[in-house]
Amino acid sequence: MARVLIVGAGVTGSLCAALLRRQTSGPLYLAVWDKAEDSGAEVYFRHRVTQINLRNDKWEVSKQTGSPEQFDLIVLTMPVPQILQLQGDITNLISECQRQQLEAVSYSSRYALGLFYEAGTNIDVPWAGQYITSNPCIRFISIDNKKRNIESSEIGPSLVIHTTVPFGVTYLEHSIEDVQELIFQQLENILPGLPQPIATKCQKWRHSQGQLDIHIQKSELDPYVTLHMKIHSKWIKNLNMQGYKCCCQLSWPNDSASQTFPCMWRGWIYSVQL
Repeated sequence: MARVLIVGAGVTGSLCAALLRRQTSGPLYLAVWDKAEDSGAEVYFRHRVTQINLRNDKWEVSKQTGSPEQFDLIVLTMPVPQILQLQGDITNLISECQRQQLEAVSYSSRYALGLFYEAGTNIDVPWAGQYITSNPCIRFISIDNKKRNIESSEIGPSLVIHTTVPFGVTYLEHSIEDVQELIFQQLENILPGLPQPIATKCQKWRHSQGQLDIHIQKSELDPYVTLHMKIHSKWIKNLNMQGYKCCCQLSWPNDSASQTFPCMWRGWIYSVQL
């Protein structure tokens, strides 16, 4: 049975897991690891990947705690800066030119605030989601259960608020408690008289959206990588047709003719961010 690891349990990782599960007819062990403390595939939180090495024609993945595990294929969906922090044999797969291009990728930063209400609470607005253009703090608000078409008498509504990028950058290193209070103050100006939530969750989104696309010429890649990109171009095309933008897609198989990485057709590492 092929063993596949997806690193990152966000939207990209979840999409990759769903597509792999849907397109694979044979037996497949599919695991998703994420460094977050809480949040078809088995999802393991508190799994911060630190090293990726080649061991006996398998990719051995080490995490901050616990024993290493081996996989046939790895999909990395975390932000580029976290990929570049990885140690082990994976560092030899990235040329200096490619590393410089990846290091040029920058990200916007913002905060997300979730407000959770008791069952039966009414959020009296005529929309499920709204972009805010006139507030220095808040950019987007959604009535999340309404946006997802989930109506239940047993589960209360929830609000999700995204801040603007300038606000996120300004308060990036401030305490979560202080930032949450500032968001509440601005939210009162937009939606006055909101009921008191029974629970809140404020999340710092340090790597929110990539602000620079990376374009690597085929001539910069070895022939194995070029072949691999051709083989999987249909998969990338399907993602684009479904409305997903592939901002950074690099793939390095470990069938390079170097002494460090012996020929092996089954093992691949993907770096994908949507």
